[in-house]
Amino acid sequence: EGRLQAADALLAKAVPFLAGPVERAFYCRTLALLRWEQGRADEAQALLQHTTFLYGLEGMDYEVGACLTILALVLAEEGGRGDPLALLARGWNEMDRDGRPHLALRGGLALAALLAEAGQEERARGVLEDSWRLFSEVTEPAEMLRVYAGEGRALARLGAREEAAHVLESVRRQLLAEPSPAEAALVSLDLAPVLAESGRADEIEALAEALLSSFPTLPAMLLAAQHLSALAILARDGEPRLREASFKTAITLRRMFRACGLRIKPLPFA
Repeated sequence: EGRLQAADALLAKAVPFLAGPVERAFYCRTLALLRWEQGRADEAQALLQHTTFLYGLEGMDYEVGACLTILALVLAEEGGRGDPLALLARGWNEMDRDGRPHLALRGGLALAALLAEAGQEERARGVLEDSWRLFSEVTEPAEMLRVYAGEGRALARLGAREEAAHVLESVRRQLLAEPSPAEAALVSLDLAPVLAESGRADEIEALAEALLSSFPTLPAMLLAAQHLSALAILARDGEPRLREASFKTAITLRRMFRACGLRIKPLPFA
């Protein structure tokens, strides 16, 4: 519900009652998800590593796979230390995909994108096809919108520019209407290099203008629009590392959004 302080207080009250590694693992994973949503990524990573260890002691491989997937998603989002590709691959193989299709989809689509980026296109397409089979398991429209965003990123890495642009543009428009300003800005950043690679660099500036016109009272959107305008200039100048610049910008903006209280829809998980 976005009531992060209340969630934090309730989790703190639970600590004296924890008993045994399974309860502690469940607690640590729940707290890790909260810390991630709060933008406290280092704490989330440490908690997820400890959770993986605890579930591993109990031989609960499905839970280990789920935790590795979440850990990899945090690492991929931060773009820092660790090897999210290896963790996502292990999590994809070990987790219960049918039991947790939402997590499997987020992880599978991220894995497909990273595999494509690493030059393993055949394997990436295989993971993407396996992920498509899970689409019917997601019934919430808002969550499916986030799934499509992941699909668009994977398609872009695989070089399916026209299809990726169509998917990401559709998601962007729906996020503007939802409204979800932070996620609309982040998907716009995903879309910018796809447009540039498709010879449509002149359309990137319109992405910035849409953020400003949709959310004129949000100061954070001014900064997001300025970043997009800077990418538009780089694209017109033929900058070859536009995708890398877009990714680094997304890291900065994501931290700012969380600090400003602009919510990014959390991972559905139980």
